[in-house]
Amino acid sequence: MVKDDERKATENSSGKVLDHESLHFESISRFFKGGASGLLSGALLQPFQVIKTSMQVSIQDNAKYLQSSLRPDQMNALKANEMMSLTARQATVLIYRKEGLSGFMRGFTPSVLKNTLNAGSYFSMLYYTETLIRATHLFNESQVAALASASSRTFQSIISNPLIVVKTRFEVIGFSEYAGVRDAFS
Repeated sequence: MVKDDERKATENSSGKVLDHESLHFESISRFFKGGASGLLSGALLQPFQVIKTSMQVSIQDNAKYLQSSLRPDQMNALKANEMMSLTARQATVLIYRKEGLSGFMRGFTPSVLKNTLNAGSYFSMLYYTETLIRATHLFNESQVAALASASSRTFQSIISNPLIVVKTRFEVIGFSEYAGVRDAFS
């Protein structure tokens, strides 16, 4: 049996003392809560992500799809390499004409995975590192927040970066290097 004074405990932001089991449970709880918010935001914002990615891709790559939606002066600018990017309206029309409504959901699976993993890992790590740093009593509250946030964001970026690359490739019109999400990771 473990004595109370031997038991390692940590104080959270509200001043409540947590044992390590409670700390781990709360971190896992925050992972699922953050993951749920990431899942929802990823699902709702995916059409806008596809439009944004289409606007960022070279307009010359999409010239053959744009001919019917551009005015003659815009087509001349395109041919002269003066037109460098699509407007949001042009990107939306291009996606709809080429792929229909399903085109706005290109890259949905890797995007939702990325958002879920990003938000879940960030909120979980933020809580966990904040609690551990606070327990050292070496830093004031603003330093605790800055250190915990920086370390959590770094961790979250490292684990989600491969998903960002895959997600962006799936969102580009005409990109067909992968047969599916599973193929992208093999």
